[in-house]
Amino acid sequence: MDAATNGHRNLRRSRYGLRAAVALLMGLALAGRLSAATEPASSSTERVLEEVVIEGMAAWQLQQVILETEDRFFALYNELNDRNDFDVHCTLRAPTGTRLRQRSCNAVYFDRAQKDEARQFLEGVSAHSPRSIELLRGEEFRRHLLEVADGDSRLRKLLRDRDLLMKRYRAILDSAK
Repeated sequence: MDAATNGHRNLRRSRYGLRAAVALLMGLALAGRLSAATEPASSSTERVLEEVVIEGMAAWQLQQVILETEDRFFALYNELNDRNDFDVHCTLRAPTGTRLRQRSCNAVYFDRAQKDEARQFLEGVSAHSPRSIELLRGEEFRRHLLEVADGDSRLRKLLRDRDLLMKRYRAILDSAK
């Protein structure tokens, strides 16, 4: 397996905790359902300049830019978000049995549920699984995330930027096959 394919798998895993919410936001942004009232008109020169910079990047470099864009999105979202349990934090963790670290981005309420489950397991007490907590709170989290993203043009721009970067990244991987 080449480095580009392995990098693509790690990039897919990095969005595990929020994959559906971010995909929903990107889809809505591209479909024009997120507000466009405060969107600045982008000039074609800016778009060409951005693409020229992206064109010369290797897949691994583009992967880093995508992760940095996600980090900027979540940092800004956390700043604008008024519900601490819906803040999102990304970490690198090596799952049991491997030394390969994987990026995982989760809302605080989900991380708290994982910690509670582990603690209660060690105490011999039955606990709600993090997945059941996700089922209970996930839709509320996705609605809140959409509301916050819809209310800020900078978040919408970061989503569009990430979408463009992902399209280019996939094109690089497809051309390598």
